[in-house]
Amino acid sequence: MKNIRVLILSVIGIIICIIIILMIYRSTDGYLYGNSLRQNQIVNTIRLHKFGITGERITIGLLGAGYYTLHSVFEHTRILKEYDFYTHKPTTLNYNHLKGLDHGTNVFSILGG
Repeated sequence: MKNIRVLILSVIGIIICIIIILMIYRSTDGYLYGNSLRQNQIVNTIRLHKFGITGERITIGLLGAGYYTLHSVFEHTRILKEYDFYTHKPTTLNYNHLKGLDHGTNVFSILGG
């Protein structure tokens, strides 16, 4: 019986510590969302950021209509591998982004936000 009480108190203590840590790091003042603010509001990532969940160390696979990777927002993006299944080329660079065919780039920007 004594062991159960110790276990319950330990679990409660750990839960309280986790809650305190989450409350300390819940500020999003350090995030400058810029043009991605609306996108982050739509997919509710701001709430995740308040609890310190930022998506660091995550690898994402993305199939899309090509990306205008020459844009400055891609400077700090680490793209591991690309392949264009339509043209069978090793790059997904889409110059048509400037003509309004920017779906792939927009999808990529939501992930980046």
